[in-house]
Amino acid sequence: MSQPEPWIRPTHHRTMLALALLILGVNLPLVHYYLFRGPQPATAQLPWQDGFDDPKRLADHYWSTGGLWRVESGALVSPGVKNNPLWLKAAVPRDFVLEVDATPLGPEADVRLELCGDGVNGGSGYTLAHGAYNNGQSMLGRLGVASTPHLNDRLAEARKRGLTVNGLQELADQGAFRAGMAVRIDASAPKVEPGRTYHHRVERIGAEVRWSIDGQQVARFVDPFPLEGRFNDRVGLNGWEAAIRFDALKVSAASGFAPVAPPPSPPSEPFADDFERGAVGDGYRSLGIANVGIFDGHLRLSEMRNRPLWLTRPIPDRARVSFKARSLSPEGDLKVELWGDGQSGYQGDPRLQYTASGYVFVFGGWKNTISAIARQHEHTPDRVERSDVRVEQGRWYQWTIERQGGNLMWRIDGQPFLEMNDGNPLTGPGNRHLGFSGWQTTVEFDELRVEPL
Repeated sequence: MSQPEPWIRPTHHRTMLALALLILGVNLPLVHYYLFRGPQPATAQLPWQDGFDDPKRLADHYWSTGGLWRVESGALVSPGVKNNPLWLKAAVPRDFVLEVDATPLGPEADVRLELCGDGVNGGSGYTLAHGAYNNGQSMLGRLGVASTPHLNDRLAEARKRGLTVNGLQELADQGAFRAGMAVRIDASAPKVEPGRTYHHRVERIGAEVRWSIDGQQVARFVDPFPLEGRFNDRVGLNGWEAAIRFDALKVSAASGFAPVAPPPSPPSEPFADDFERGAVGDGYRSLGIANVGIFDGHLRLSEMRNRPLWLTRPIPDRARVSFKARSLSPEGDLKVELWGDGQSGYQGDPRLQYTASGYVFVFGGWKNTISAIARQHEHTPDRVERSDVRVEQGRWYQWTIERQGGNLMWRIDGQPFLEMNDGNPLTGPGNRHLGFSGWQTTVEFDELRVEPL
């Protein structure tokens, strides 16, 4: 009988087994952590209130897997924790309310609140992100804030048909959305200003989450499969790369949604601008763009690259906006942004997609091939579009856009051009401004009129 090969001799087996046991022993704490970890024992009782004056209280009643969370000068400081939440060691009931003041200290912003999480992992419940992705977007996510393309496309189609809130129940009824799926919706939150304190209030009642900033509702989310139970009963504070100060945290049980105060009304009188002057003036915010000016009584913009020239005066939700527009380029690309936040513009790589703060109206975009109305995202299926009309270089077009609720009607030269019905319309202080915009072409505008309806 032949002898076993050296590599399968019993002594070799014993050596490999000993080595495996040694490796397992060294890593046993990590193995235990990843297999059996769970929320920390509850040491805090509701109702909970914390002004973050006592480092010992922080150590006793909060917990995080990472990040150098600390108490500093009477506030909680998050020094760029990169999605390592600070969890309150308290089990919250199904219906509760959370309030906190948040002050982003850098332009990256990205304030995050974690609701109904597992007490360990960021994105294990509902994540509310204010000024995420380098202060370019705000959203409310279920099981994280990453985009889920196929669900987002279906939600966009539902919103295009005027379905209210977010359309998830319809998708659940169709079997397209299930309990373990992640999804997010956009929030109509104002762009974050570094150094400014924002008061966040989040209410969870039953299947619905409502999020308000400084008293104005920015998002509503109704979940067909509400996150609740043992591994979805913790709340936490979170962030990404920016430093953030948190203060005045309150968490308590709730029995119903608090009434939301109506936003202050914008001016109700009509507004007009014929641009018969030598300079644009203080009535507009130019975002520091040099290629904006008045020429022969017309407003001229060039190479805007989705950085609108904002009218500082608010416009009503129900309004008729009209003006003349022409392109001095054969590529067309006439663009305005309506019901935006009055301060945002694209700041990133110009090759990437711009997420607007309002509704974008494009005539002859994409090298004079497509015209569209888009809700914040120009490249998603919820835009309405047509491709049968081209912008004629140098020709003046009379635009008229009317909005009532979620209905937007766009006419050019008196004829219906495009119409959108938004089941979750953009409204409130973060969506009350008009911006003249563009991409690479040189365009002109004139005879602006804004009339309340």
